[in-house]
Amino acid sequence: MKYLLLVISLVLIGCGTPDDSSETSAADEVPEAEQTVSEALHDPLDKAEAVEDVLMKAKEDRDKAIEEATND
Repeated sequence: MKYLLLVISLVLIGCGTPDDSSETSAADEVPEAEQTVSEALHDPLDKAEAVEDVLMKAKEDRDKAIEEATND
């Protein structure tokens, strides 16, 4: 009797229709996660580049001022 119930259960499980919505939602989450990670990495990099540009401009201004002071 146990084996009969086991076989019937396996047949019913095997005949069930797959839930496509769970597969598509998992597939949709991957690009969203990639985009979130990408934004998380690029935003600080853009800010760091902006700071670097400001520091380079300040260095150039300082070097120019030092050169003008030594030429006088």
